[in-house]
Amino acid sequence: MNDLESTIEMLKLEALKNAEVKNDETIFRQKYEKTARELDSAKKRLQQQHEDDMEQLVAMKKQLEKKVFKSKICIFHKVCVLIIISKIFR
Repeated sequence: MNDLESTIEMLKLEALKNAEVKNDETIFRQKYEKTARELDSAKKRLQQQHEDDMEQLVAMKKQLEKKVFKSKICIFHKVCVLIIISKIFR
């Protein structure tokens, strides 16, 4: 009976160890899946932020180009006025 009891006890311990290993695997799998979801979410947020930043930069570039164009026109008009004035007073 002693051998039988010790065998039963060993089988119980082995079953407990297997259950702990399976439980650990489940915990690690859950942590991995959660981390993978968080990583995907972070990637999407960063991609969206990059797209938003690029749109803002393009808009700012257009505004600056428009201002530069207007100042070139303004300078051109001033030069034309100065040329006309200089011709009048010659």
